[in-house]
Amino acid sequence: MAGLNFIRRPYSWQGQAGQYAPVIDGTKIPSFCFTTIQERWPKIVTKLVDQLHQFQPEAVKMYGEQGDADVKLVTSKLSEMRYLMMTDKPLHDISTDAPDALVWNSELDKYRKDNGPENGGKRTLLCSKPSPPDGHRHRNCWLTEKEISIEETRVTILRILQIALWGNKCDLSLSGGDPHFISDTLFHELEELEGNILVNDLHIAVNNFILRPESQLAQLDIVMDNAGLEVKVVLHGKAYPWFVSDTTKKDMDWVLEQLASDEDQYLSKLGIRWLQFFSEGKFDSSFVIFKGDLNYRKLVGDRYWPLETPFTEALCGFGPAPLLALRTLKAETVAGLSERAIKLIGSKHSEKDLSWMVTSEYAVAQLFDPN
Repeated sequence: MAGLNFIRRPYSWQGQAGQYAPVIDGTKIPSFCFTTIQERWPKIVTKLVDQLHQFQPEAVKMYGEQGDADVKLVTSKLSEMRYLMMTDKPLHDISTDAPDALVWNSELDKYRKDNGPENGGKRTLLCSKPSPPDGHRHRNCWLTEKEISIEETRVTILRILQIALWGNKCDLSLSGGDPHFISDTLFHELEELEGNILVNDLHIAVNNFILRPESQLAQLDIVMDNAGLEVKVVLHGKAYPWFVSDTTKKDMDWVLEQLASDEDQYLSKLGIRWLQFFSEGKFDSSFVIFKGDLNYRKLVGDRYWPLETPFTEALCGFGPAPLLALRTLKAETVAGLSERAIKLIGSKHSEKDLSWMVTSEYAVAQLFDPN
């Protein structure tokens, strides 16, 4: 079938058993990573500069000349960052007192050494992974609040997981922060979309883990993607956002505070109870759900894995607990595809057409069980 060999080995990688796949960087044109670095990041930084300009009069009113000077300093630094991104200048050490600055600077030093003397030991953004070396902070909360009544049935749980999977088609970061809205039609298209799930372990995950007796499934954890339509159990945010809509502690605190102060007495009781549970540390995991494209890319190391590489191998030893990865494809990395899935892709796309890896048309629901 035309394109099948190419699809099996994106970018003609000729690896050997036991070797890691090459790391994704921005040198491939066109690619998700190149577009991210050349277009998305500068747009996001530009929006931050615009927001600061709008805030400047308020800063002067609140803090006087010092506030005005601070805003000008930050906008200057951001403008410089945007220039460095767009011109692919070498990465510099992070000069802040952030708790993880030493870790990042150590990694940057390794990158410089690995890049070799022929390039002056310089590491640029286009030679880096598609996740920024220093996460930018985005404070606009984008959350669809919706009560979801979960019946104790297999069909309902499968439906919820499918909604969570395809809900990743709504992602603020892909537009640089422009709002997207979840279409009601998503809830009526699950059967049609199911044919585009290239790896579907949902039934195994539900039967073997989620519907276990309560005494066996002590806790279900969800590693969150975007602050959007989320399904509740235990939610893990990020220390800082890799991209615009990533969920941070501030987003979680905001949601809990909104619930606790809601006029509806039941929502308010729920919010107060959750706040208490968080403060008492009651929330520990028997099964973890990783939701979203970015979390998937981190699981497989942002690498060009051959499509048939077992998902377990692509995890490179990571497996703190049984886990389920829900992801719609938005970047040129995926592993664990079956022969059937590879043939499906080959029947619809030509040899050089990798657009199927970035359009969110296809999805995977991949299970890892360490036992």
